[in-house]
Amino acid sequence: MKNTNKIVSIVVLVAVLVATVAGAYLGFAGRNTQMVTVNVNGEETERALYRQVAFIPNTFNKNWQEAIVPSAQLGGGIEYIYTADQGDMTDAEFAKAVKAAAKVLGDRAEMIAGDASVSYEGDTISVTVPTKDYDSLFASILTPVGDFSLCLYDAATGAFLDPALTDDHIKDAGYYVDSTGAYQLQLQLTKKGQKALKTYASENGGEALYLLQDGSYVGYLSMYPTMDTEFLNIPVEDWSYALGAAICLRSGELPLAVGMVDYQVVEGSLSALLDIVVMAMLIITVLAMLFVVLRGKAAGLCNALTIAAQGVVFCLILALTAISSDWKLNVGALFLLTACQVLFLGGMILVNEKISALQKHRALKPALSQAMKVSLKPLSIVYGALVVLGLAMMILFSAQPAAILGRMVAISGIVSFVAIFVALRVLVSCVVTLKKSK
Repeated sequence: MKNTNKIVSIVVLVAVLVATVAGAYLGFAGRNTQMVTVNVNGEETERALYRQVAFIPNTFNKNWQEAIVPSAQLGGGIEYIYTADQGDMTDAEFAKAVKAAAKVLGDRAEMIAGDASVSYEGDTISVTVPTKDYDSLFASILTPVGDFSLCLYDAATGAFLDPALTDDHIKDAGYYVDSTGAYQLQLQLTKKGQKALKTYASENGGEALYLLQDGSYVGYLSMYPTMDTEFLNIPVEDWSYALGAAICLRSGELPLAVGMVDYQVVEGSLSALLDIVVMAMLIITVLAMLFVVLRGKAAGLCNALTIAAQGVVFCLILALTAISSDWKLNVGALFLLTACQVLFLGGMILVNEKISALQKHRALKPALSQAMKVSLKPLSIVYGALVVLGLAMMILFSAQPAAILGRMVAISGIVSFVAIFVALRVLVSCVVTLKKSK
């Protein structure tokens, strides 16, 4: 029986160590497989057909940014440059309008790319999105003024009548593909809009109501006399029209005319901050591992291995979550996730110190049990608070990027608790078993 326990303990320790080392290597370095030769600008170049990107952020291998994509502010991307038309505005009015336009353009770009960084000076507005290639959507969707109206058409004069509803009557917008494969633009009306539509439909039942964007036709729907609804579904010929209309309705109207004049690849305005925080976190983690080893001997080695394993698992989960949700790492998320890991390291050091103190009077395993018992309540509160915070963010922000961050925060609390109160206990038990078998 002793030999069996010894073999099991060795297998567990070796498996955890090998998995951690292999995971850390792949996490830092990534891996290219099945290389192929392709023609790039007339030259044969070897490229990876399949690539496993790095998932642990580090300053030596930027491939990790393919898994956890930094925001435009942190990682840079493509900068789209727009100019605003002053028209007959005064300088003060124009400056105010440019500021408002910059916000609208930033909101629209964020809806397309998931993140955007905006700056403006004079008549120039720069919008940076975390993408690698030029996308024509940022010219076609960001620049329309975004003035919407729902009108009747007068066949006799060939003109649209005065608007029945305007964008002030529209609360929200989105689009979807129906069962026939057609694109439908869905408008959610305000209470005022619902009342206006009901009155207009009762007077003009059977007529077609046309949706216009900046005076141009987008789509239409047929009214009926008893029409009373919060949502209007309007067939649209092309997905880009539906997307553009939905984004412009959500962002609001531009206060002046803008046009895109250029684009370029740029660095993030806070790219140095990203490298500093990542490097600082790596140093703190290594120092914490060295500290627990020096203070805790056998228990310290188990603590260090647990810290390394938790780091690999947590970063892998973050990468998988980010990839599956198209999430971007912004400044707030960077510091919140860093704080989560600092709380984990603090918990590991706390438990390690209690084990070291208790080992002066008792063996390792009883010391571990007592340390776990004493630390359970305070650490449960800390990591439980992370889980609650994460769940609250998921509920409050629904499908927004903040909700994805909330999921990561909740996962941090769970992984930290399991690492300390399950993984560490298993590793220490294996070490105790080996020491007894000598």
